[in-house]
Amino acid sequence: MNEQIGPTDLTPSTDTTRPLVLFDISRLISRVKRAAPTGIDRVELAFANWVMRDVDADVRFVAVTGGEIRAVTDVLARRLIRWISRSWAGAGTSVNAREILDVARFLNATWQPNVERPVRQLPEKPVVFIGEEPVVAPGEDGEDPRGPSGFGLANPVRLWARRRVRRIVLNAEQRGARVIYMNVSHHHLEKRHLFAHLRHLGNVHITFLIHDVIPLDFPEYCRDGDAEKHSKRVRTVADFADTVIVNSHDTGRRLRDHIDGRPINVVPAHLGLEPQFGRRKPLGRLIGADPYFVIVSTIEARKNHLFLLKVWRKIVEEHGEKAPKLVVVGRRGWEAEAAIDMLERCRSIKGHVLESSNLSDDELVVLLNGARAALMPSFAEGFGLPIAEALTLGVPVIASDIPALVEVGQGIPEHLDPLDGIGWRQVILDYADPDSPRRATQMERVARFQRYGWDKHFEAVGAALQLAAKPD
Repeated sequence: MNEQIGPTDLTPSTDTTRPLVLFDISRLISRVKRAAPTGIDRVELAFANWVMRDVDADVRFVAVTGGEIRAVTDVLARRLIRWISRSWAGAGTSVNAREILDVARFLNATWQPNVERPVRQLPEKPVVFIGEEPVVAPGEDGEDPRGPSGFGLANPVRLWARRRVRRIVLNAEQRGARVIYMNVSHHHLEKRHLFAHLRHLGNVHITFLIHDVIPLDFPEYCRDGDAEKHSKRVRTVADFADTVIVNSHDTGRRLRDHIDGRPINVVPAHLGLEPQFGRRKPLGRLIGADPYFVIVSTIEARKNHLFLLKVWRKIVEEHGEKAPKLVVVGRRGWEAEAAIDMLERCRSIKGHVLESSNLSDDELVVLLNGARAALMPSFAEGFGLPIAEALTLGVPVIASDIPALVEVGQGIPEHLDPLDGIGWRQVILDYADPDSPRRATQMERVARFQRYGWDKHFEAVGAALQLAAKPD
């Protein structure tokens, strides 16, 4: 995350005692061997960098081990955050554009690289790019190749989090400092005893970030056991949270439906985007491509790929070789066997639908920039990040009319019922037309889209923490 955000001063104006912030990095530690982050991974990393750099407080990083929350050695925690930031920045940045070349062939397009961002061959020593500057990847030039701890990437958490937080909390309270615990990843929230123990230590203000309650509202779209696990997480929130950050107003409303009892400060704060989307020059562009659309998401039942593929089959049957193309960007997930069967075995959509699971963020930007529209026919979402990414790039969006996507879209996309096959078929054909009035009308709306930035997100979160840091 390269965005510069002003400092958040949590020191009360009438008291020079700095608050203590216990920021939980359990998920980051568990992900240290991952080559690329998930969406929630990115959020925890963005928060970790923010509290490390911009929050004016006594920040201590903690993690769960041995059945309790323990403090991570400060130097090691900060080294971990910097190491993962560099590692994952490389995972999201293309250095050779191989995947986009495969997509270009499918679309009968010519790949035109940006001369200001030349395509580089992979070097012998791995290099990542942060902004426009090459940086030697972790493991080179002074960085321990075994990872940020020096013990190897397969470290159990107990090597990272050794000190119990009891003494740290008591010391803070003895000097009159407020104590704020933050967990922004759902990690370990189902373990109620952790937070009961934290509350027992003293007057700790507990803050969670909840990304969605989909397993409770739509258990049929989730893996077996997810509903029970998420129910325990929400019960933890209901019993112990003082502040809950949510990624959309819709998530906040749905969360309140599952919480009763204690008053909780629920703070809606839309998530920020990575710098590739609207803040960095693209790798290049696709010239002369056939009309095409893009869907970006894990292939799972909730995302409604099966419906979209059936719509595409109908369009191909009607229009043959003149039918527009569809690029499915995302890895295969769960409860999606029928959609995967169509991708693998449906003859009529061969040559018109391409599955691509390894595009980097930079390559995805190139693909979206040339699309007639980005598609999102989901049944349920907490936020709808692909919509925000596409609109930030100035790309039209066609999405289902569920509340979260209507909220994130700011009144700009075309919204349809996720089961309206005739409606989806017609809008896709309308947008595929090079002279489409319907698409042109949305392009006029796109110009007024307000970008979702981490600066605005952390402004809202910072205000909530300032309130929490005030003396009773």
